[in-house]
Amino acid sequence: MRGGAWLAAWWVLAGVLARPAAAGTGTHGVAAGSAVDGSLNDVGPLPEDGDAPLAAWGGPPPWVTAWARWQARNVLRQGLDLDLAYDTTGARGEVRVRGVGAEMLQLGAFGGAELLLAGAQHVWIRDGVNHPGRGFGTSQAHAGARAGLAWPGGIVMQAEVAARGWGFTRLPWTDPDLRLPEPFVAAEPRLRAEWAQLTEDPGGLGLLHGLRGTAEVGADLRMFNRPWGGLQGEKPDPRNNVGMGNVPRRFRLDGALGFNALRIFHVHAAGQGGLGVDEDDVSRTRVGGMSGRGVDLPGAAWGEYVVDRWAVARAGLGVRPHRRLYAGATAHLVVVNDPRRDGHADALRLVRALSAGVRVGLWGWGLARLEVGGSWDVRRPRGHGALGATMSLEVGAPP
Repeated sequence: MRGGAWLAAWWVLAGVLARPAAAGTGTHGVAAGSAVDGSLNDVGPLPEDGDAPLAAWGGPPPWVTAWARWQARNVLRQGLDLDLAYDTTGARGEVRVRGVGAEMLQLGAFGGAELLLAGAQHVWIRDGVNHPGRGFGTSQAHAGARAGLAWPGGIVMQAEVAARGWGFTRLPWTDPDLRLPEPFVAAEPRLRAEWAQLTEDPGGLGLLHGLRGTAEVGADLRMFNRPWGGLQGEKPDPRNNVGMGNVPRRFRLDGALGFNALRIFHVHAAGQGGLGVDEDDVSRTRVGGMSGRGVDLPGAAWGEYVVDRWAVARAGLGVRPHRRLYAGATAHLVVVNDPRRDGHADALRLVRALSAGVRVGLWGWGLARLEVGGSWDVRRPRGHGALGATMSLEVGAPP
């Protein structure tokens, strides 16, 4: 639970450093938060296993993710934005320049790194049981550039390319016979189209007002690729039986809308979906948790489902008794493929979940959020059902 101490330190730092910018200058904001995901209601060994260690037989232990972020707009010059973030897994940053040469042109550079915990490979969950012997450390570092054109009507077309290096290592609990992936470097081209017709939330609560959508297609051009997974002397894991001819590629689509109704109510809905081809567990999408790392699913552990086909539908209703106070609930429907991680790519599972949250505006200084959720379809050693929670505090004047 060290993430709680980190979170407290970041909140103090945020309160000291963040100040609303003076009129006519750039704006900046500091945010800190934490998410607790996993089996909050099932943290012991299976009854029939006696004194078996939790790591070997229990459900995935609660995972604490702590994070901090600093954003700034119009730094040093008009149109220059900075975005720096750090969380439990690593650090990343981005520099964006808007209105270069022509007002429509946007340029950006970004980079980051994660140590040992990239992609939640340190745990390996099947049917709610963590199998630590199949988990291993994953690290990555990347850098890239992005160019975009902003069109009238809220349309932005972007192209980006990044270089990313991957490394893998055994952790103390990794099975010594587990076949690890070989280190590799990949070029990652992406094409993205975004559309948004949004208005500012009058209470500063970060609620969606309007419509937005995104479509993205990309590929990973790896310099090295070979089968991995499974134990030495056995056939490779069918989910990771990749070779030099495999080029992981994926398509993703998402959209959302939100609006006020009858003055005090707020309605929101969202849909997401993704399709991957020739992927392995290094590149597949992570579904689970409430930390925003991957596709959120209340009650599931971070990275509980590692999939290449998925779809999400969310709908929620909340009440705003005051312009700086919101309380609401959201229903989640999630479909994932190969839920047992056994190579049956056509197998599908529907997971239903509910979450409830509160947002409090800090009188122009920031925003506090608390959300709890759970799913009765998430499997655990003692049966079905698991809980999760997330909280965050933003201080300053976010861009």
